[in-house]
Amino acid sequence: MAAAEAGRAECARLLAGAEAGMRDGQGRTALMLAAENGHAGCLGVLAGEDGAVDGEGKTALMHAVAAGKEDCVGALAEREGGLTDKQGRTALMAAARGGKAGCVGLLVRREGGAADQDGRTALWHTMAVIDEGHRECFLALDRVEGERKTRDYETAREVWRGCSCGGAGDLFEAAERGCCMCCWKHIGQAGKTGDIHFNGWNDSKNRTALMVAAFNGHTGCVRILA
Repeated sequence: MAAAEAGRAECARLLAGAEAGMRDGQGRTALMLAAENGHAGCLGVLAGEDGAVDGEGKTALMHAVAAGKEDCVGALAEREGGLTDKQGRTALMAAARGGKAGCVGLLVRREGGAADQDGRTALWHTMAVIDEGHRECFLALDRVEGERKTRDYETAREVWRGCSCGGAGDLFEAAERGCCMCCWKHIGQAGKTGDIHFNGWNDSKNRTALMVAAFNGHTGCVRILA
C-alpha cells in the first residue's frame, strides 16, 4: 500500500499478491491510494482490486475524481465506470457536483444518464454550486443527457440559461419574475433542494413561491419548485 501511495509501480507489482485485500483505517485499498495520488502507472498492476469500495462505498475511480486526477480517471473509467456509492451516486455525479469538468468529459459517455437513489442524474449535481466550473460540467453533459431525455434535463437547462431578472432579492421575487437561476440560488441558500412549497414558505399574501410561479405562467420555475 505504501508503494502504491508513493507511486512505486514495480514495488507495488511485487507486493500486490502478498498484500491482496489489505486496507488502511479508512477502508482504502492500494488501488484507491494510487488513484487519489495520481499514480496512473500503478493502476495496471493493481487491477485485482478493481470494484472494491471503502467505508463510504467509494471506489478507486471515485477517489481519483475527488482528487481531480484526470489520468487516473481516464484509466479507471472502463474498469469501474457504472459503480455507485451508498447513495447510488456514480463517479460522474461526484465529478459534476465537484465542478470537475475534465473528469466529467472522461466519464460522460460511460455513465451519462444514470440516476442516483433520489432519481437525480449528473445534470442535477452540476447545480450544487452556481459558478463557471459547474457550468462547464453542464455543457459537457448537455448533449448526452439531452439525447436520453433524463428527468433533470429541462430543469438544468433552465437554470444554466443564466439570470434573466437582474438578481432577485428572494425566492418569491425570482418566482414572480420567472428567473430559474435565481429560484435555484435562493433554494440553495436556504438549504433546500426541492419540495419547498410547504413548511411555512409563504409571502404576505399567504402564497407559496410555487403558487406565484404558476400564477405568472413561469413553467421553468414551476418545474424547479414543484
